[in-house]
Amino acid sequence: MRSLALVVVLGAGLLGLGAEMGAGFSGVGILMWDISALNTALEDAGYPVLEGPLFLYGGTGLGGEDLRFGGGGFGGQLSAEEGSRSSTLGVGFGGFVVEIPAMEGNGFAAIVGFLGGGGGAELLLRSRAYSSLEDALSGPADLHISRSFWAFLPYVAAEFWPVEWFGIRVMLGNLITITQKWTAGAAEFGGPPDTFGGPFFCFELAFGGRAPETSGE
Repeated sequence: MRSLALVVVLGAGLLGLGAEMGAGFSGVGILMWDISALNTALEDAGYPVLEGPLFLYGGTGLGGEDLRFGGGGFGGQLSAEEGSRSSTLGVGFGGFVVEIPAMEGNGFAAIVGFLGGGGGAELLLRSRAYSSLEDALSGPADLHISRSFWAFLPYVAAEFWPVEWFGIRVMLGNLITITQKWTAGAAEFGGPPDTFGGPFFCFELAFGGRAPETSGE
């Protein structure tokens, strides 16, 4: 999923370079999610819980003037260890992006935007350490399950462009996910969490083309 998101970002950024405003935005995001129900299940099974927000890396690629189009995506993972046991949860999402500049001028832009697409989550649980390849093959102790989801991210953003080819962007939104069942091979089953969403904050650096502002007569 994260590889697909990267392709979308790069492709949209390149296509946007021929428009009035075309740029690739790259940065880091923080997802303030609630996975307490999943942590309860992990703790009950004897695995370490996953605490704190999720840091994600990615970005967006956009082109256009009065209405911007493009794509974007983010991905990250959270891990915890207790003795020989470990828990790792990775999440990635991406999709198309539509933005409307609500206000522009003097190297500043206020943006209202929406990302719509999908994503996936992968949970890896390890119950013991391995001493060698032979040891791992003779007694595997890993559980790997995954699930997909629809992702929707409405947001507002502020851009600051000190020069035409470089800018700074701050985004604040709320990630909404509609999750499918967990899968392990051909098996499917329910389980927490009900959502991977929550408040989303992102800081990005922008590289690309921005048409110079013209003043009317």
